[in-house]
Parts: sequence; structure tokens; C-alpha cells
Amino acid sequence: MIAAPPRRGVLLVPGEAADLDGLDRGHMTEKREDTLRITNQFRKKGGMVYDLRGDGTRLTLVVSPRTSSDDLGDWHIEARVGGQTDGVTVQRWAKTRVEALQAVGVAWGNAALPAFDWDAVRVALAAVRAV
Repeated sequence: MIAAPPRRGVLLVPGEAADLDGLDRGHMTEKREDTLRITNQFRKKGGMVYDLRGDGTRLTLVVSPRTSSDDLGDWHIEARVGGQTDGVTVQRWAKTRVEALQAVGVAWGNAALPAFDWDAVRVALAAVRAV
């Protein structure tokens, strides 16, 4: 039996659309709340800001290139919990963005800040070509 087409002006969510078209959507998976993902990204002062959320905690990263010969490396990454500008900030310079991110991850762990899977952070940033 073929399902009737949806009425005009009716908004269907994926589960309802699957019921109407008769296709098996069992292979589709739900996004888990604890999966680390980028929730926002934007330009700021010559760099990019990335907000990530995982396990209910928000991590904000600012990735920026060298702006003067006095800078300690070619890439700078600053990390902080959520959007807190007055909270603890971890910053590191390195030759590459990946090396700067790795250095931030090590320093973050040493500072006993909320745990993040820094490999997952790297994968999420690589997906948007941030590292």
C-alpha cells in the first residue's frame, strides 16, 4: 500500500516522513548529546573562533596566525571553557595549528580543567579545515 502524500503546509520531521514514504530508516542514527561537535564558528580579529560542545560542556577555541615577528610561533590557539572571557584560558604557540592544538591539550590536562577528548577536538576542527 502506498502512503498518501503529505498535506500542503504540514511540516514533517524525518521520522514522520519515513513513515509516509514507506522506506525503512532503521539505518539512520540519532546524534548523541555527548558527541563532540562544532556548534558555532566565526571570524574575529584576524583569526577564527570555534565553539564546541561535548558531554554538556562548551569549549571555545580561537585559532589565529602570527601577526608580528615577536610572536612565539606561526600559529596561536587559545582555549577556554564556554564563552567565559574572565575564566581560565590556556594558550599556546607552535609551528603548525595541529602542534598548537596538541600543546593546548597537554596544558589543559595539566591545569585540571574539564576533560575533553583532544583527539576528537582535532577531528572536529579538521572536518572544517581549521587544522
